[in-house]
Amino acid sequence: MRFRSSLPLTLSSLLRVLTLIESFNTQISICSTTTSSSSSELHAGVQLSESNFDNLTGTGQWFVEHFSPFCAHCKKFAPTWIKLNEQVKPFQSRGLSMGQIDCIAQGDLCVRLDIEYYPQMKLIEDGKVVESYSGPRVLDDLTKYLDLKSNNYSTLHHLSDLNQTSELTSTNKVSLDPTRTHKDLEEKLNLNGSDNELLLHSRLVETPNRDGKVIHLSKEDLLNYINSDSIHGPVFVKYYAPWCGHCRKLAPVWKDLAKSLINTVNVVEFDCEDPRNKLICKDEEVSYFPTLSFYQDGTKVNYKGPRTIGGLDNFARRAAASAGTKEIGIEDFKSLLTRESVFFLLVYTPETEKSTINLVQNIAKSFLGTALVYKTSATQLKEHFRVSTGSSKLLVFKDSEEEPWDTFQLSQSNSSIPLPMKAYESTTKSQSSSIQRFLSSNNLPLLSELNSLNFETIIKASGPRLIVLACFNKGIRTDGGGKGDRDLDDAKTQLKVWARQWRMSQLARKVETTVDWVWVDAEEWKDWLFSNYGIDPVRSKASSINSKIIVIEPSKGIFYDRQANGYLIGWKSTSIFQTLLAVELGKVQHRVSGTFFDRMIWVSFFNRVSFFFSFLNFLIIKFL
Repeated sequence: MRFRSSLPLTLSSLLRVLTLIESFNTQISICSTTTSSSSSELHAGVQLSESNFDNLTGTGQWFVEHFSPFCAHCKKFAPTWIKLNEQVKPFQSRGLSMGQIDCIAQGDLCVRLDIEYYPQMKLIEDGKVVESYSGPRVLDDLTKYLDLKSNNYSTLHHLSDLNQTSELTSTNKVSLDPTRTHKDLEEKLNLNGSDNELLLHSRLVETPNRDGKVIHLSKEDLLNYINSDSIHGPVFVKYYAPWCGHCRKLAPVWKDLAKSLINTVNVVEFDCEDPRNKLICKDEEVSYFPTLSFYQDGTKVNYKGPRTIGGLDNFARRAAASAGTKEIGIEDFKSLLTRESVFFLLVYTPETEKSTINLVQNIAKSFLGTALVYKTSATQLKEHFRVSTGSSKLLVFKDSEEEPWDTFQLSQSNSSIPLPMKAYESTTKSQSSSIQRFLSSNNLPLLSELNSLNFETIIKASGPRLIVLACFNKGIRTDGGGKGDRDLDDAKTQLKVWARQWRMSQLARKVETTVDWVWVDAEEWKDWLFSNYGIDPVRSKASSINSKIIVIEPSKGIFYDRQANGYLIGWKSTSIFQTLLAVELGKVQHRVSGTFFDRMIWVSFFNRVSFFFSFLNFLIIKFL
């Protein structure tokens, strides 16, 4: 069934109306012979939506069917589509995935993808639509088409060569020694070049969570899943106890999460009350239930955010994406600028010491789920960012800007002058600490909204940093959203401008203090704002009017709500900048943050310290 219009398709509602009209007309003509099918009878492959489409199709090859549950042609094609999914499973090793989009439920997404008729199938490679399938919708033709396309993709990305290494586990006697290059294996597989050399030392990783179901593991299986040599991919584990009420409450959410993370992350349950499992739970430092831990490549991070499907899904996808340090080229770099609000890039040359690259990669693992770190030796990027032979730079990019927000020049030891072991270890340790500080102090976007997902990262972050917190009242909205939304967007845009201006000021003055710019919904967070900072939000017609701005120094448990002249910080760049400068110079009075109890503890401690120094001063004057 086709629908075309002389007017451009700009609204998903138009798409839905056209579909319903067409399906209604079709059903009139076939109602005597066709019964309605449930939507589940149409489904096979990964169900794609606006929320997961870009993340899932951004890598690998995808063949996606766009359909309508009301479409008679779609219902007729459904058995073929289901069989096709089974038929092409062997092609998964070549990088092929199968997906579906329900265009009635995901109208905006189908409009974005220029869907003209149902069912329409499109081939997507690494996030880009390559072509629409125009051949016969029969099983043999579709299978041959995907066989050809997946073979081409596999060859282009060396996946076919990678699969051949499975022969090593059977009749081949060629051994793999990671400390040397194997010429016999290279000749057998006809591999040449440094890229292939890296390929030989990689392990095969199977597609995680193929069934979209929660996995229950024994202690032996769990160790196989979470160790550094695991071939199972990323794993999200819920450590639970059968008697735990919170665990039971989380169970349906955990089940939905497994469906959502199909082909992306393994979702696991592990019973810590089973006597056979208690030792592992102790080793994994499970001190409460449920404990949620994410593992990849031997690295572990505990999840402490909201136990909602949205929060869990967002964390798991970001953690899976941030594992490792992926090599990228110029086109990948351009794509990252448009796709990611903040990411890091290690720019190096072939002559850069491998120990330096490995150091960055190992440190990046500890930022699993919080920092995206990539690496490149692409000539254009090396030249643009002025990375000389043998050197390397770690750059951070924010808010789609092509120039880095900040730069860290990695030190390079002179190989002709070997260092003593203690000096080498000291240099490495010092650089390691510097890299960690650089990643942790720059891992937030240009402007962040404070929410339950990032609260720990922003407010509980360790190390010296300042936070400019704008407590917005979102404004009175019209029935259609409109005015309040526009006003909030304008206010956020203004904050970004000020953030850039202050950063330029810091660079000119060579000041390295990290300043994060954050906004918060003052109504949603009113209790927290009042108990910690004494802020009582006032409903207003504009986000900037009567919205409170404070500067927080979280590591010291203090904040500033007034300028050096005693006036409240206002919605002006001069007011904010003067306050930041006064904080920098220690010329402004602070206040203690936290609940009343927290403040009393701090004041009591401060008074004791003051009394001690006063008494010490008295003794010095009295006896000297």
